[in-house]
Amino acid sequence: MRLVPTDDAHRFHAVGALLRAGEPGWVAPPPGDLAAPFVHAGGQRWLLEDGAGRPLGRIAAHAHAARGARRPPPEPHEGAASGGGSAHRNEARANAERGARRPPPEPHEGAASGGGSEAQAKEQGGLGYLEVVDDPDAARALVEGAEGWLAQRGVRIVDGPIHFGERDRYWGCRVSGFDQPVVFQENGCPPHHARLLHLLGYRPRMQSLTFSVPLDAVPVADLRQVVDAKVGARARFDPLDLGDLDAAAAAIHTVYRAAFAEGGRVRTMDQAEIASGLARARDILDPRMVWLATVDGRPAGVFASLPDLNQPLRGLPRTRVKAFAFAVHPDLHAQGVAAGLALHAQAGLRAVGGIDEVVLAGIGGHSARMLGIAAWLGGRLLHQHVTFRRALDGAPVEPLAMAEPLPEWLR
Repeated sequence: MRLVPTDDAHRFHAVGALLRAGEPGWVAPPPGDLAAPFVHAGGQRWLLEDGAGRPLGRIAAHAHAARGARRPPPEPHEGAASGGGSAHRNEARANAERGARRPPPEPHEGAASGGGSEAQAKEQGGLGYLEVVDDPDAARALVEGAEGWLAQRGVRIVDGPIHFGERDRYWGCRVSGFDQPVVFQENGCPPHHARLLHLLGYRPRMQSLTFSVPLDAVPVADLRQVVDAKVGARARFDPLDLGDLDAAAAAIHTVYRAAFAEGGRVRTMDQAEIASGLARARDILDPRMVWLATVDGRPAGVFASLPDLNQPLRGLPRTRVKAFAFAVHPDLHAQGVAAGLALHAQAGLRAVGGIDEVVLAGIGGHSARMLGIAAWLGGRLLHQHVTFRRALDGAPVEPLAMAEPLPEWLR
């Protein structure tokens, strides 16, 4: 076997299709998703080949400190979890099933910490975009080669598999739900990926859960009661105005800047970036997939979704959307804004036609509030991803709270 550094984005991307061809439900990520993070430098890619030059795998590494102004992926805020793991999720579901005359929990934006000190950031690195045959020797060659490169750059803590851009996509390794296809921009890792990482000393650090929310399961009457009892007539909920994307971008920017300014979990895009993203999505975006809330005339919240593009890429009709933004201005938490957004999104998506479910992806197993929302809305667990960690100096890995039990071989 031979580990070869490469700057050839096309060859790097093609390895996935070569190794996963014919696998039911697998969809190759768009080439740009794998190439874009390397524009910022600080990363390296490798291909693993056998003696005849045939691909056995690929991997990339990124030293976060090399990203310059781009911050390393921050640690989630452990204080957001109740510490009860699955017991917390069961309690949230029980509240919903009792009829929940109590309001649903509001999402807690900005719940992440700032990612630690500058010294800690320089010690962090990541592995990503892993594809490998089911062979421990091949996995070892890829991972140890990438770890060596990271160690030379002062990295002590390695997370993976991660995305080297924003953490709302391609984050973690799927460890359950292999009978359910992943949604757009989720890692569709085969079962042996997690097993091989575990064999190489990587341990679960963080759990990310994906829920399906059937539109028929959304508790419409309860949501309406919450809105009427709390924010009432002070609030407006409007679909996206495709004729005035600048105004929509300004409102979304206001909410996101306030919601995530201190947490650092999400890089707050500027208004021009948001407007550009909406314009690029125009061809696949129905205005009723995006809802903006105002309270007393001021931006208060946003729910935004897009069709799950993996469905047409697999030759299937579009029947579900993936929510990529659900945020409420922190001044208006627990005032019924989230309930109103969910209520109007459900009605709007029904009106689009053909849509029967919303997918909520990337909900942290430590995130008590978002787990509560998923349960209250009738969410059904599709699968879980785990972000693994290894300290190169052998220090133990302290996992965050997890809401679902891990497979027995990972415990």
